[in-house]
Amino acid sequence: MATPKNISVIIAIGVDVRDWSYATGLVNYLNKHAVKDTTKTNHWSFVLKSKKIKYNLRVVYAKSEFKKALDEKGAYVVYDGHSRYGQGPAFGPANLTDCPAATSYPNNPWEDNFRMGWDTIKVPCLEEILHHCTDPKEFPYKKAPKYFFARKSVKTIVSKAAVKKSSKCRQSNPAKRKLLKCSPANAKKANGRGKKTLLTRHYWMKTPSDYETLIQVGRKDLNKVHLKCKVLFMNSCSSKWHFYYALKRRKKNKASRCVFYMTRRVCGAATTEIFIKALFAGHNPTSSTGSKKFLKAMGIPDSGSIQFLK
Repeated sequence: MATPKNISVIIAIGVDVRDWSYATGLVNYLNKHAVKDTTKTNHWSFVLKSKKIKYNLRVVYAKSEFKKALDEKGAYVVYDGHSRYGQGPAFGPANLTDCPAATSYPNNPWEDNFRMGWDTIKVPCLEEILHHCTDPKEFPYKKAPKYFFARKSVKTIVSKAAVKKSSKCRQSNPAKRKLLKCSPANAKKANGRGKKTLLTRHYWMKTPSDYETLIQVGRKDLNKVHLKCKVLFMNSCSSKWHFYYALKRRKKNKASRCVFYMTRRVCGAATTEIFIKALFAGHNPTSSTGSKKFLKAMGIPDSGSIQFLK
């Protein structure tokens, strides 16, 4: 057989998700069906004789490795992890708690995100900021700035709040209100790291069980890569709505040829393993015909309604 074409396949598994059963199942699948490189940790190879392709696979668990993968020429990259409401991929050690102790983790892995999304997003104060002991930068304005790269739903919240100009706690309309004024008990709660990160925070919308605040995210990490990879599968909840539009801009800016697989809903299925199985079956994830094979295979319950995008 002629020398096969080498293609790197990098699977970056995020914090918490790395402990889930289907992440372990993926490694078990690779151990069984690919050739393990005994000289390196979490490296395998698979030769597809019919296509004269050799896939060089590796599983990584660090933000730096994910960044490196995005600029590996011709690579197929999968991120399997949390979207963090659009804050970006987050990585950390195995068995990390929802609020890691400051003594063990001075820098909280839950807020060490790979920034690759909108300028501003909305997150729940209690379920996200308090629960994961984070302290994201708050949206500092009362109205939208001149350049405002955000989802339509966030733009609507800000525009309606600017028109109403009301900070009354019980109103249902959007408004920038102090959590301390409207829910002092929640605002004064200390998180698991002993910090009161809600004390001075504002919220813009009230839900039945939480308070939605607006925070700054941006694309500082995405702006440092050229997207030399050939495929990026963002296997995280609602990744299309969180990351695709920023990725599309970066792709155009750098004349990248990367194609994307994105979810449109909440996801929680073993679709990364299915993606790898489709590769091993000889399907091409970059072509129109091949992408249909991948989408059909991954169209299972809880897959997040995956879409192929350019």
